[in-house]
Amino acid sequence: MLLQVLRVWTVCLVLADLGHTWSRNDIEDDCIWEGRGFRPEDKPYVLNVQAGCSAGELIWRHPYGGVRAVFHPRDIKGPFRLCFVSKSPDVRISSEGLESMKLLQSPGNEAKRKICIKSVKEHSALYIESENKDATTMRLKYTVHPLRKSGHRTPRGCKPCDLARMMDIVCKSDFVVKGNIESTFAVSDSEDTQATVVSKFLLKQNRKVFMKTSAANPSYKASIRIPKGCNWKKRKNKVYWIAGDVVPGKGAVMTCFLREEKWSKSLERLFKRLCKKSGT
Repeated sequence: MLLQVLRVWTVCLVLADLGHTWSRNDIEDDCIWEGRGFRPEDKPYVLNVQAGCSAGELIWRHPYGGVRAVFHPRDIKGPFRLCFVSKSPDVRISSEGLESMKLLQSPGNEAKRKICIKSVKEHSALYIESENKDATTMRLKYTVHPLRKSGHRTPRGCKPCDLARMMDIVCKSDFVVKGNIESTFAVSDSEDTQATVVSKFLLKQNRKVFMKTSAANPSYKASIRIPKGCNWKKRKNKVYWIAGDVVPGKGAVMTCFLREEKWSKSLERLFKRLCKKSGT
């Protein structure tokens, strides 16, 4: 079988968690893996994908060879159920057990409904194979759900700070703004996501992180690092107080955020007074 070839090219993409729906509009860009097959005259390869989301999609262009996808969602501790739907009649999909493989979908039998399997030792692995040199695209959408409700938790960095924490660091931070997260994209080999933040109110910045976009419609924009797996795509229209520091080797990094709508506008005056009193 193709998966027995010894030549392996590893393409690892650590994905962030984003919801439990099948709609691509609700899937974070970090959770969509796209790979490409190789020329038919080449020997087949196996692509290795690390999937750490609770919902995502695998897109394999011109599939030829194999893909080994390992699912280990970051925000689920303990056993889980992996469910998927494959949009391709040209592939063979098997699950990896402790000592054997189990065929889940064979070529010529495109899945009409989702297939679900239980995890093995807190991860699941699927082998996807294609021998059809004329195949165009394989799509596989998946969701992951904990088998025990107590196993699902919000990643620590995704939780907003409390007001006391923000008041403690607001004057010590390199930058503090009130704005929204406009877009995000993955950062390779990192626990962070790179985000574009747009702000109409700049409380402070010790270093030039946020730049004015235009004189006619004054607003500020910057690219900063934020935690992965926090459903930022669904939060893009929400306004936050965001504090952060400039970290060597990383650039601007968010250290704390507050939901703006949760607090009154008097926070703006409060923060100004605090920082004026501290001399920053």
